[in-house]
Amino acid sequence: MVDFDTMSIVYDGGLAVPIIAMFDRFDDETDDHNEAEYILVEWPGEGLVTAIAIEDLVSEGAAVVDDKPH
Repeated sequence: MVDFDTMSIVYDGGLAVPIIAMFDRFDDETDDHNEAEYILVEWPGEGLVTAIAIEDLVSEGAAVVDDKPH
């Protein structure tokens, strides 16, 4: 589940990783997840940071939580 209100991704096993940044199609940082093309997440332990395309999250059927109307 991707929760843009808490800026985190929670996996089925309960692992939660923070979304530390979002970037738009111009590679500029954005606060609006509707503009975001990819996000950066930080994994626990070594602090590995990875980029995940929003398109990949949607194609894998991730539930998206967005309680803030636009």
